[in-house]
Amino acid sequence: MTSIEDAVRAWANGIYPTEAGVELLIRQRKAIYEGAPWLIDLRDDRALKIIGTQHLGGDRTHVAVDVDTLLNESDAWSGGEQRIVRIAASLLGGPPSTSARSCPASTTTGSCSCSPRSHTPPDRTCTQR
Repeated sequence: MTSIEDAVRAWANGIYPTEAGVELLIRQRKAIYEGAPWLIDLRDDRALKIIGTQHLGGDRTHVAVDVDTLLNESDAWSGGEQRIVRIAASLLGGPPSTSARSCPASTTTGSCSCSPRSHTPPDRTCTQR
């Protein structure tokens, strides 16, 4: 049987941004493990629905990452862990990662008035100082 890391690498093979995102998650040592709810064995019935492809066969050879589930489930992780996950998710085709220095208000006012601690993701309201 293929290790979970090798199976995820096999899924990403040949698509450089996906390979980079997978390597970030593997080297982070928190996101890629047996039984993680965001990892989808391509032999599973969920694979066709979520990923759009399915492998039929005996041994596990490819495991995909469901980016939406990964982002939702990693909310309780530390800030640093979440930043790595957001960067990796962006490389895997998820929403673009925002840096702590960017601010949604800066697009309309030309400058950001958010403090780094009050910065929120672009889908939420920016808290002013």
